[in-house]
Order: sequence, then structure tokens, then C-alpha cells
Amino acid sequence: MLNQFKKSLIPFVMAGYPSFEESLRYSIVLIEEGATALEVGVPYSDPLADGPVIQHAAHVALSNGTNLNTVFSLVREIKKLHPNFPIILFTYLNPILRYGLKNYVRSAVQAGADATLCVDLPPEEADAYVQFHREVNLNTVFLASPTTSPERLKQIALFSTSFLYYVSRPGVTGEAAQVSSTLAHELSAIRAEVSLPVAVGFGISTPEQAGTVSKYADAVVIGSRFLSLMALGHEAEPQIRALARNSILAMNRGDQK
Repeated sequence: MLNQFKKSLIPFVMAGYPSFEESLRYSIVLIEEGATALEVGVPYSDPLADGPVIQHAAHVALSNGTNLNTVFSLVREIKKLHPNFPIILFTYLNPILRYGLKNYVRSAVQAGADATLCVDLPPEEADAYVQFHREVNLNTVFLASPTTSPERLKQIALFSTSFLYYVSRPGVTGEAAQVSSTLAHELSAIRAEVSLPVAVGFGISTPEQAGTVSKYADAVVIGSRFLSLMALGHEAEPQIRALARNSILAMNRGDQK
């Protein structure tokens, strides 16, 4: 799923934010600018891992009537234009349970999703979730963080396919002034235990930060900054394009801040 020869940028978009049409439009913009994969957020009313920007986007999307069926529609529309582009669904457990786990997995595959990440599903309780995904060859991605124990990391690596998502800092998503000073050491420890590619997210919002993180990670996830720009309206599209393009350039140069 991740580019084997270049550092990968994974932007986050919220389905239905600022509207369904704009979430589709900006998804295509990000693909055109060189993103390797796309995280498509499923709006949820109690997103415990998300900071104020993504919480606001989820609230607006829900107010627009966005639900899982809408999310699958967005994935289908993206895939019509870019059938081979990887899409990762970023969701919480409650929407899945309400939709039904089997139905969720089946609908995700039919829509064209390549992987799903359920933020608040602990790996210790994910046997059925993983089994259903394996039955239809749908990738599963799990989160590890600075507080993950070595024992738990093994379980997360066992249940993750395609890549492992590392949370760069304790806390919620959002822009941060600096990249964690301990990130290099933490990722070195992850590399010693996990053979999967590693994507890093939470707190990364500038090309310089993406360049720094990419010295240690295979992929960088940028979410809140893109959503903040999308909130400004169509006139911010050049800024969205520039953030994606410059982040990729910085990552492949290994820029530092």
C-alpha cells in the first residue's frame, strides 16, 4: 500500500466535510499532488482521539447527514477516478457496531476501501474484527503509541497488515509546534520489533515537520492542518496543494526542524 521507493504522505480527510462534494474534491486534489494513500475519516460524535479541528469537522459532517453509507459512497466516487489509489477508513467502534461488523467489512470491500483503522478497538478484543477482515483480504491497521508496552506492541504488529500507525505523542490529534524529541528513539525501538512499514501521525502539520519525521518513518499522516485549510473555502485550494506538494518534497529531502 505504501510507496516502496519514496517516503509516503497520507493526508486525512473527513467524509462529508465541509460537504460531501468538497470532501470528494479535496480528496482528488490531494491525490493529484502526490499523496500515497488517503485516510478517510468516519465522523463520530465522541471522537476521543481527536483534537478540536477534527472534532469540529466530524460535527459538521454529522450535521450534513454523513453516515457510513455516505462514507462508502465517497470511497466509491474516489475509486471511479483513481481505482488503484489506496484508501484507509479511519473510524471508531460504535459506528461499526451500529452498522454491524459483517456488514461494515462487506460494504467497505464493495466500496473499494483497502484498509480500516478502528481507533478505540484494543487488539486484545479484536479477534472477530480481524478475522472478518482476513476473510475478505481487507487490511487492518492498529495504533501504537509512546505508552505501548513491548508485549502489546507484538499483538498490534500481529494484527496489523500493510503498515503500523504510530502516534507521535500522548494526547489527541492536532497541530504541534515541534516534533517530539524522543520520536527517533521510539521509532528505533519499534523497528527492532516490527518488520512492517511505520506511519507516524498526530501533531504533524508542516512540511518541515514531515521532513523531520520521515527521517525515521516510512509515512507521515497530516490531518488537522489540511482540515483547517479546507474550512477556509475554495480559495484555500492552492494552500492545500502547496502543503501536500511541499511536504512530499521535504520528506524526500529529509528536511529537519
